[in-house]
Amino acid sequence: MEVFKVANKLKTPNLPNLFKSGNFTPSDRKLFINKSKIFSLTDKLKTDQSLSSLKNSVFDLESNLRNVKNDKAGFLNITSNGDTITISQKYLFTQLEQIIESQTLERAKYYIERFEKSLTQVKTNKINDINLNRWKEYEDLRTDSLWIIHNLLFVN
Repeated sequence: MEVFKVANKLKTPNLPNLFKSGNFTPSDRKLFINKSKIFSLTDKLKTDQSLSSLKNSVFDLESNLRNVKNDKAGFLNITSNGDTITISQKYLFTQLEQIIESQTLERAKYYIERFEKSLTQVKTNKINDINLNRWKEYEDLRTDSLWIIHNLLFVN
């Protein structure tokens, strides 16, 4: 794979999206992820010095998370102490896909930090009880609603 420098940052050419290959489509079902294993991996990813190595590790994680039978690393193996994270499969795969599609190592690490923050911190405000660190997980949240209102008022 060709890697080149752009403004002192490593950049890789667009790779085919392997998340969409095959017959696998993430669903809304909840996954119970082994907390220590996922944070061990994110810690490793944050210290990675190569974008291609980082992406390969995320591909391996994705492969493990497709179902329990594929999980050779134990991400879906629940420990006896119950130290797990509950997360929507679709949300998790969306976050992993965003990391994979990063063009620079710096950006991929930013997405990893944001992903880790979404798993460790609950951020709400006075108006609602939505976890703002995991807002993408809410299917009924419409971020384009202002455009819809505009179209309803002015187009019709």
